[in-house]
Amino acid sequence: MKRAVRTVRPVRVTSVTSMVVRPLVTSTRRPALDAVMSKRCTPSPTSTTTSTRSPFTVPSLRRLPTTVCVVPSDADRRALVRYRVLAYTTAVLLIVLVFVGVPLQVWDHQPWVARIVGTAHGYLYLVYLLVAFDFTRRLRVPLLRMVLVLLAGTIPFCAIVAERLLTRRYERGVAEQDLTPAVSGAGRG
Repeated sequence: MKRAVRTVRPVRVTSVTSMVVRPLVTSTRRPALDAVMSKRCTPSPTSTTTSTRSPFTVPSLRRLPTTVCVVPSDADRRALVRYRVLAYTTAVLLIVLVFVGVPLQVWDHQPWVARIVGTAHGYLYLVYLLVAFDFTRRLRVPLLRMVLVLLAGTIPFCAIVAERLLTRRYERGVAEQDLTPAVSGAGRG
């Protein structure tokens, strides 16, 4: 039995190695999935133009085509809430540890605050790493920024700053998604 496949109008898809226009292939077996993917992954306006450069030159990073594939869903919203809760909890525990626990341990020889808060921060930091990795992956944050967000839980006040920046990025994505109309059946015929 042959699989039913139909092609739609070609969408200009370029990569670093090739400037070839490839047709967008959709399946007739899963039209609901095709509608979701056409709504989720819409090429940006810069990817509809072709370059007249030689294929042997390396394009600059600014001119690389980007595909906007981030449509915030309920799962993304829940991931944001998880990340925010753990970022603030980890940051507050680290601030208490650094500015209360360690001075009490060093100057007053009272190690119990540093022991309890340090242990709680350590375990919650491991959970923070998992949640922050999941959330930055959902936002499609570049690798360097992802590493910085993951390390933000080790420096006092940095987890709060990183949380604010990622929340703004998420809200900007939601606002952009609300402004752009979703075209689910465009190009089908």
